[in-house]
Amino acid sequence: MVFHPTKRLGDTVHVLAVASAMQVHSDNGPLEVYAPYAQLFRDLSIPFSESVDGTGWRTKSRPHQASPRHGEHIRRTMYKAAREQGELGVFQLRAARNFRSDVPYAVICPHAAVEYKEWRNAQWAELAEHLLRLGLRVIVCGNPTRDRFEVPQGVELFDVDVMELAALVSAARVLISPDSGQIHLADALDTPVVGLYAATSTTTYGPYRGSTYCVDKHRELYVGTYNSARHLTRNALRSISTDEVIAKLELALRDSLVELAKSDDR
Repeated sequence: MVFHPTKRLGDTVHVLAVASAMQVHSDNGPLEVYAPYAQLFRDLSIPFSESVDGTGWRTKSRPHQASPRHGEHIRRTMYKAAREQGELGVFQLRAARNFRSDVPYAVICPHAAVEYKEWRNAQWAELAEHLLRLGLRVIVCGNPTRDRFEVPQGVELFDVDVMELAALVSAARVLISPDSGQIHLADALDTPVVGLYAATSTTTYGPYRGSTYCVDKHRELYVGTYNSARHLTRNALRSISTDEVIAKLELALRDSLVELAKSDDR
């Protein structure tokens, strides 16, 4: 057996996706989940144990094992799981609780695991001001280990743990973020995601439900024989304009309103 540990939130969501698809586990026992993320699994019918070392999963060393690894696209991983276990549906997390708000709101998560995936603060500020003009409440969740994020007047800055983030995102109209674990968390909670991709590609690192609302400049910037798994580490995010993100954002919000209207009619 091979053991694969990770402390990345996105990878943990990917592991959940595979576990949901397979509904079986190795002979070595339940999935091990990094302690800060373990609460996300409480309401699911997937056996797990908490771990201080990271999320871990064991795979049998055979050609088509279900083995999510960082940098391997979730669709490919899920396909391999489905080959072994039958048809695969779209998985979904359930937040333990929703964040209550009388005003529809958007969540911005500006930070990623590495800074070259991130947008400039001034562009986040422009986007936040546009959201305010649309009448939305705007909540920014920065990485608490980084310098405090400066926000425009009227924008709220929250410091949250992963469970609070899940509750917040689950009731949001939309989440906007660069390629990060927060994108995959929102995707698993069925919240529309506007992703900023230039240092990385949606082909390899995009949300499982699809990249309709993502801005992806990776292929356009790539030099040489294309490899969607390769990171571009030098100022790639500067290629994404505020107007491009706003266009995707407004598409996501329009589609969200259509879905709300449909649910109200039922």
